[in-house]
Amino acid sequence: MEDNQEQKTSKEFLGGMSPKASFILGLAVGIAILSLAGFITLLVTSNNGTDSKVAGTSQDHIRGDQNASVTLVEFSDFQCPYCSRLEPTLSALLDEYKGKIRLIYKHFPLTSIHDQAEPAAEASECAADQGKFWEFHDALYDDQSKLADGYYSELASQLGLNKSKFDDCLNSGKYKQKVADNSAEAQAAGAQGTPYTVVVDSKGKTVPLNGAVSQSNFETVINQALGGE
Repeated sequence: MEDNQEQKTSKEFLGGMSPKASFILGLAVGIAILSLAGFITLLVTSNNGTDSKVAGTSQDHIRGDQNASVTLVEFSDFQCPYCSRLEPTLSALLDEYKGKIRLIYKHFPLTSIHDQAEPAAEASECAADQGKFWEFHDALYDDQSKLADGYYSELASQLGLNKSKFDDCLNSGKYKQKVADNSAEAQAAGAQGTPYTVVVDSKGKTVPLNGAVSQSNFETVINQALGGE
């Protein structure tokens, strides 16, 4: 009975409004509902404790224990000399914190100053198609002076990849969008240059480290991340 009375009152109220006023009221209600839904989504995301800007996915390249509680997300550029300088530090950290940390590599080619950064990134993804991402990654950083259009196919052959499949992949631009998406992630995470590494603890708290910082600086941040578990 009360429901019927409320519906009658509601109809009388709306019936007394002009079409324009009814439209404005409906629009306002719709915006309020969408805002509430967005707020609820934000709460759920926040409570998950994961920063979506640096979250790993099944498509990422990972070194170290897959289930490690602390993650280092490295946004890097194959043609960047400082990135090459950082690689031994990251390798040493993976040994030092074996089982405790993992490294996720993501692309952030600085195309305005490095003309081979994007092709090298795409080539590394084509190598990943055949299970050789890290081997390709290491070779590119070992001698950045070789980076050139013809070198990637040559390196693929040296690593025992199917050269025809590799060339088809690279020439098709198959991974251009993935590299672009990684770059967008880097910028969303605050990166303005390379290398840019984000340390993520088990609760999703992030600490960025900009540049080829020392191993001791990494250790300080990693120890804090591990201590917060």
